[in-house]
Amino acid sequence: MFFKYAITILGAFWLSACEPSETNANQAVSTSESEATASAALSDDIKFINPMNAEGKPKSFDELISEFKGKVVYVDFWASWCGPCRQQFPYSKELHQQLNGKDVVFLYISFDDSENAWRKAVEKFAMPGYHILPTDEQKQAFYNRFQVSGIPRYMLIDKTGKVADDNAKRPSSKEGLIKDIEKLLAKS
Repeated sequence: MFFKYAITILGAFWLSACEPSETNANQAVSTSESEATASAALSDDIKFINPMNAEGKPKSFDELISEFKGKVVYVDFWASWCGPCRQQFPYSKELHQQLNGKDVVFLYISFDDSENAWRKAVEKFAMPGYHILPTDEQKQAFYNRFQVSGIPRYMLIDKTGKVADDNAKRPSSKEGLIKDIEKLLAKS
């Protein structure tokens, strides 16, 4: 009983670290001139994915991933107001550079409620890769399917489109994460 109570308290504490606040939101969307310059330099590496399919319905996770068959996909669930998410971005950029030219795709799925805050954060942090702001329906599906109860959260998808690790290492665990990615790249 005590263990269950302790886990509940720790979970609540962890989630509160990623609670949106006015201060965090303002910090996440302020952009300096040097950051804007860096953003412009990487703009060709930043691609936005339409969250809707051809029929005008929200894309399923499998539909999103099917666009990258034959590549390993590193999925990053994040939000502009999440401090721990933002702390991982410099490591993610390093990882992106280190894996440049390999069949690896970086997919950033934001849990922001505001498209404006999301776009400003993508611009500020200039994260190369594919970006999506899911609909509320898609967010709920991600929560249900992968039990995403806190962010940041990472996943690795193999070249066939199957989830290889639904709780992958963070970008700051670079050496271990690169080993995991290299294993998936080596598979036929």
